[in-house]
Amino acid sequence: MLPLTEIPPAPAHLSAAATGWWNSINENFSLEPHHLLSLEGALAHWDLWREALNDIQQRGAEAKDRFGTAKNRAAVERADRFWQRFERTMLILGLDVAPPSDIGRTPRPGTRYGGRA
Repeated sequence: MLPLTEIPPAPAHLSAAATGWWNSINENFSLEPHHLLSLEGALAHWDLWREALNDIQQRGAEAKDRFGTAKNRAAVERADRFWQRFERTMLILGLDVAPPSDIGRTPRPGTRYGGRA
């Protein structure tokens, strides 16, 4: 693990927003080097998702085919695919939860997570 005082620099290809997120995550979590690669991939997919959303906003979500039938543009499928990849990686990394705090409590016995329902 990297020391908490040593935050790795964000990869150059990430957007300014993704770079801010990179810095924030690395300030609050201590990630192993292989997790940093996963985080880089997740943030790259987040950037691609934003680009696909911008394309949808500019050109619309649908286009008519040669028969006049409305079809989803390719950007819609790309946005969906990029979001799924981003979300899956963040879940794998366990960054969907708040970092543990110093003050915690165990569940009461007889509750959902502490014993019988």
